[in-house]
Amino acid sequence: MILTTSEESRLLDQRAMTEYGLPESVLMENAGASVVQLMKEKISWEDARVVIVCGSGNNGGDGFVTARYALSEGADVAVLVMGDASHMGANSLLYKNIAAKMGIPVISVAGADDAKEYLAGADIIVDALIGTGLKHHVKRSTAELITAMNDSEAVIVSVDVPSGMFSDSGCAAGAVVNADYTVALGSVKRGHVLYPGNGYAGTVLYSPIGIPNGAREHFPVKLVEEKDIYEFLPVRSFAAHKGTNGFIGIFAGSEGMAGAGLLTAQGALYGGGGKIALVSVGNAAFQLAGKIPEVMVSSCGDAPCFTEDMSDKAVKQTGMYDVVALGPGLGRNERTQTFVADMLEHCRKTMVVDADALFA
Repeated sequence: MILTTSEESRLLDQRAMTEYGLPESVLMENAGASVVQLMKEKISWEDARVVIVCGSGNNGGDGFVTARYALSEGADVAVLVMGDASHMGANSLLYKNIAAKMGIPVISVAGADDAKEYLAGADIIVDALIGTGLKHHVKRSTAELITAMNDSEAVIVSVDVPSGMFSDSGCAAGAVVNADYTVALGSVKRGHVLYPGNGYAGTVLYSPIGIPNGAREHFPVKLVEEKDIYEFLPVRSFAAHKGTNGFIGIFAGSEGMAGAGLLTAQGALYGGGGKIALVSVGNAAFQLAGKIPEVMVSSCGDAPCFTEDMSDKAVKQTGMYDVVALGPGLGRNERTQTFVADMLEHCRKTMVVDADALFA
């Protein structure tokens, strides 16, 4: 699963057309069909009042195709078109004319005032206003139309990207559609997964729209999915016990910040550690003892924070562990910073250095 920029998305479409001979009209047809088919798992098109808001670019062409397929599922469909029709590409114009010939109302709107009566009665709004080619902030009448879409009580489905969102960064270009669902076409865009775009996009569904996987080779950024993670996870034997799944030593906490060590120990348990030792100091160690029954808690000394006087004992103790975590809640006392330096210099085990240990 590749994550593309807007330029890479155009390159992907171009590869499909030039290297595989897929016409743009086929990709557009597949895109519009995908919106309706994938959304059948989430919403009912039958008897729904559907308003499809189209622009004059290829995203609008996808919207015109969506209108036909929504009609075939029993929806009551109207298409609102904003923008200069003379700027439409040949395929967008083709599908616009087909929709009109099928009896779907295709209504030109100049802004929110023209669209409000249609949006107010909609059950579903399909946002096909602006695609991945957005380069400038959305202003005036376009921004007002997006705001009117957001103000409706309809379910909003964005085609490829929410209008008003920069697809590379996920940032808003002024006004932006707050979609309930987004159907990513051909590839998932970086803005779908980056903050704040992952909020604007809502639930993201994906369609390859018929582009062969070979066209997706050599794109640099990939989306890591659950199935990818499983390939890296070790398979545990049914005969496994705590001693066969790693011994983790955590040096964390200080007076007033004992909770950081507790959270780290919980993370170690959730991560699958077999044995977990939480080493803290003074009253913090006393507070931590018994909070998590599986975690062995001990104290490195009676002081309210780790000090250089504890370094030798701590380094010797690391000999028992397979991996050492150092830092959460240690505090920034100068003596604690010296302790951290000693640990880094003398501990020979794999270490995860975090929080106040990084400060030191």
